[in-house]
Amino acid sequence: MTLWSGDVEPALVLLLFQTLLEKDFYQAGAQHGFADAAGRVEKLTGPQLRLALRICEGVRARDVADVPFLTRLAWVLHRENQKPQADRLLDGALALRPQEPEARKELAGVMARWAARYGLATVQGLTLTLEDRYRLAGLYASAKNYEAAAATCRAVLQEKPSEPRMRRLLADVLSWDHQYEEAQGLFDRLVEESPEDAGLGVRQAEVALWSGKQDRALALFRRLLARRFEQPKLWPDYVNAASGSPVLIDADTRLIVRISEQLSPDGKETPPC
Repeated sequence: MTLWSGDVEPALVLLLFQTLLEKDFYQAGAQHGFADAAGRVEKLTGPQLRLALRICEGVRARDVADVPFLTRLAWVLHRENQKPQADRLLDGALALRPQEPEARKELAGVMARWAARYGLATVQGLTLTLEDRYRLAGLYASAKNYEAAAATCRAVLQEKPSEPRMRRLLADVLSWDHQYEEAQGLFDRLVEESPEDAGLGVRQAEVALWSGKQDRALALFRRLLARRFEQPKLWPDYVNAASGSPVLIDADTRLIVRISEQLSPDGKETPPC
């Protein structure tokens, strides 16, 4: 059994490394294991935070070139509001300019959570691959840092204007950031280029609805349901669009009747006969 086999709780693993270091602090392997385990729990205890700070002080005294170790320990201390120590560790990791894909991804992931201090220019100084930058933009978006996510996408699209995943991600990010006009334009072009992609069509219709363009949303959802009615996840948005539109056509009446027939009295979908 390995420590990270999935059968051992992270808190228990952290306690194990804590015990080892309290008996003999100068064990590099245990320090690395402690930093890894500390990053997997939500909060450190007082003794564990003191150990993390002591490990950080030790890094100051020797040449440490292990980027994942520095990055994980930096994130732990940042999360524990130990900003100066965390910044110093991350500065050290950045200065090493790692080339290994996993080390770059981990460093980029931490920086995405920490974007207030470290800007995109620093991240791009790591010579991230296209995949790294796509993942970085996704991490920014997950943290609701939509400005940084959009800037990451735009930086790639300046170099590769037709890169499809970045265009799609930028459209998503803009829609989540309530920049509906630009998002709608991007989705319209993406749908025109890939009309067979049903997911793009759904996002195009959703953005129209979110932006208050009820008539356009209604037409787009109507088209999606005409192609394939059995998409119950679209029914509420279609009904919302229909309720906000001043004019319904016969096709809308038929669709609304079909949807109502598929719903039980409590409003939940019933299995088709």
